[in-house]
Amino acid sequence: MQRTCDELGIGIIFADSPLGKGRIERSFNTFQDRLISELRLNRIKDMDNANCYLQDVFIPIFWRSHIQVISKNDTSEFTSVPEHINLENICCLERI
Repeated sequence: MQRTCDELGIGIIFADSPLGKGRIERSFNTFQDRLISELRLNRIKDMDNANCYLQDVFIPIFWRSHIQVISKNDTSEFTSVPEHINLENICCLERI
């Protein structure tokens, strides 16, 4: 991942301290704890129905209520990949 980001000119900011990772770690714990209860409440007992429930119901509701942060401005910072960059050559396993 580091090599790919370097080639694309993307700087990665790592969260090395527990304080920096706290919010996402708490979210994942809530997610894992809550999902088991939700499956039980909805009487879901097989993997296919669990995957459907997770994708179609649980994740959309969870993300809306816990994760999404409303942006302070409407301007997107995303840019298109320049034409001279071939992502298939960058986002791949490289043998050394």
